[in-house]
Amino acid sequence: MSHRNHLSYPKEDRARSDCDDVQNLLEFVWNKISGKYKTVSAAYRFLDYKGKGKLRKKDFAEGLQKLRVFISKRDVDRVFD
Repeated sequence: MSHRNHLSYPKEDRARSDCDDVQNLLEFVWNKISGKYKTVSAAYRFLDYKGKGKLRKKDFAEGLQKLRVFISKRDVDRVFD
């Protein structure tokens, strides 16, 4: 049995956020985030909640969930690759 940390997403959001290319993916994420944060630095500070100046993939994924921005694990991986 695997003990890996899995993020859960509402079923209807899984398929809809699976973007075909990275540019569309980034636009999708920024459109969602920019509704709450008007600057990239403000969004980064929220996502870097430990204030270490580094954003790990896990922090990014968890931050998006807190903002109710649901993208697939595959898309999270694509943002960081």
